[in-house]
Amino acid sequence: MKTKFDLKTILIFKKNVNSNLKLSILVLLGFIILTLVFCLFLTFSLGHKTDELKIIGRNSNLSKLSEFNNLGCVSSYDNDLDTLLNGYQSPKKFVKCNEDPIEFSINGSIVFKEKFNIEICLHANVIFNAHSGYNISDYQEIKPGVFLDDRYEFYHFKCRTRFWEYYSFLARVLKKTEEDPMDLKLNVFMIVLSSLSQERWISELPRSTEFFIKRMKGKVLKQFNSIDDRPFKSFVPLTTSYLYDEIIKDPNYFKKDFPFIWKEFSKGLGFRTLFAEDMLENDISSSNIGLKRSPTSHYFRPFLNSIKRLTNNKLCVGSLGLGKIMLDYGTSFMKANRNTGFFGLLYLTGYSYESSNVNLLDDELYDFLHSFRHDKLLKDRTVFILVSEQGASNQKHVSDSLKERNPFAAIYLPKLFKQKYTYEYLNFLDNINKLTTPMDIHRTLIDIVSLEQMAKLSPKNDLRSLSLFGKIPSSRSCYDAGIDQKFCGCLSKESPHNNSTFIFIAQEFIQFLNREIEKIPNSACLKHEFKRILDVLVFDDVDQSSLSPSSAAIKSKNKKKYYFKIETSHKIIYEFTTVDKENTSSDKQDFDFDLNSVNRLTETSSHNKCIEQIHQNYINICICEF
Repeated sequence: MKTKFDLKTILIFKKNVNSNLKLSILVLLGFIILTLVFCLFLTFSLGHKTDELKIIGRNSNLSKLSEFNNLGCVSSYDNDLDTLLNGYQSPKKFVKCNEDPIEFSINGSIVFKEKFNIEICLHANVIFNAHSGYNISDYQEIKPGVFLDDRYEFYHFKCRTRFWEYYSFLARVLKKTEEDPMDLKLNVFMIVLSSLSQERWISELPRSTEFFIKRMKGKVLKQFNSIDDRPFKSFVPLTTSYLYDEIIKDPNYFKKDFPFIWKEFSKGLGFRTLFAEDMLENDISSSNIGLKRSPTSHYFRPFLNSIKRLTNNKLCVGSLGLGKIMLDYGTSFMKANRNTGFFGLLYLTGYSYESSNVNLLDDELYDFLHSFRHDKLLKDRTVFILVSEQGASNQKHVSDSLKERNPFAAIYLPKLFKQKYTYEYLNFLDNINKLTTPMDIHRTLIDIVSLEQMAKLSPKNDLRSLSLFGKIPSSRSCYDAGIDQKFCGCLSKESPHNNSTFIFIAQEFIQFLNREIEKIPNSACLKHEFKRILDVLVFDDVDQSSLSPSSAAIKSKNKKKYYFKIETSHKIIYEFTTVDKENTSSDKQDFDFDLNSVNRLTETSSHNKCIEQIHQNYINICICEF
């Protein structure tokens, strides 16, 4: 049957066809555009991700057994500040020093305490001497109310009563520079406490740390990573951006001045400078590196030399602790130079490196920070840094070793900095959660000099140390930051679930414990059963002295070292390490276990009373049957 169309019908049909065709073309074009945009986005994302993966693959010698890849640095330690601040706090320690018969007013006049009935008081001043370390003047009588000579800052006093003779000491910057409230200089002050991890710093110094973070609003560098495990070799990168081994390659290095950061502030900005340390035996002084003459405007070492034979108590110098004396010296320095520009650094190692007395500083550091915060000129114009150059070394257990790779570092940026350098401040806030090192602190200080000189960041760049005021990549690895793998705290945690190798190792460990228990004569210890794996870390290229060293001999063996945290059927949590056994006669995988590498994390003192005194080395693995 033929269909007839009139002209009107044909025109309507043609119009509809044209409309549908246009609509189809528009839809097709839209689809093509969306497809192109998606492809470009996918290409960029994959390319960017590939580049980041290349960086991690190139720089990490950790096993990649997990089902996911972590870009950049993933911390192996818990660095939640609220948890740490509200966690364990070391018991307060106190030291009682002998009372001094004299005291000093804030402006430097001497006051005799009435109850001592002083008959005569003599005083002498101390100055730097490159050959002997110090010179001390002749003793001369001093009367109460007399002002000390502000040309000097270190004094010895001998005061006699009818029955006793007392020695007293003073370290204080007395000469104040003229203040100009319109001269807005950005000052810097640092306190370096040696060998304190972030966790230990907060537990030992809770009061002062909480004040710095919550009241002063100082920012903690959460992924601050050690460079070395020896104080001086960690102090050098913090204050120079160089590794110690790089500097001593020059055979004449001991004749030259190290490029310590205080020189940048002195030469570049004309600042007054201070350096004070609390131990004469520190390598920084005994190495004669740049310290054959007074390295700073104010130098504490002559005073330290002058008192070493006059006191047997390392914690007391006269009526005060040495830390208190140094903090008071620092306060007087800041107040004397607060408007003319200053850089000061206190380096305390004696309280924490070779002893565990750092808790003694908590109240004194709190008072120091409290005084700083209530001096408006200092608070508004001074960058303040609290930092440890390294965590403690030679930790017994792996979990402790991981924490010690994360020394404490926190920075307070004042109102003046935020006003003058807003962009740099925003970068700083963005960088506090990224991988940083002591060398980055030095590079940041270099930028403070540059900003004050030229209102821009320094052009100096070694591509290793990065300023906190610039852009630090989120993908930064330990290799990029110049951190040796044995000190690297960026650890990829392996997924412990459904991994047959991990389960096999855990079960072998349980069998090892039970075999050890069988060696105990007349033991009432229960046998262990495996319950679950809590955590696993895997390292390549290991030896017996570190988690992941770079020994070529070890690399050739292609061994792996494992860190485990597991729970047994008795609800006991153990951590242990084990290494692949070298087994050339069989394809079977064997593992070495050692009681010395076993640490029980669950406190069960009431559960191991069935162990006799002669078997105390097994107390870690024994759970007694009730």
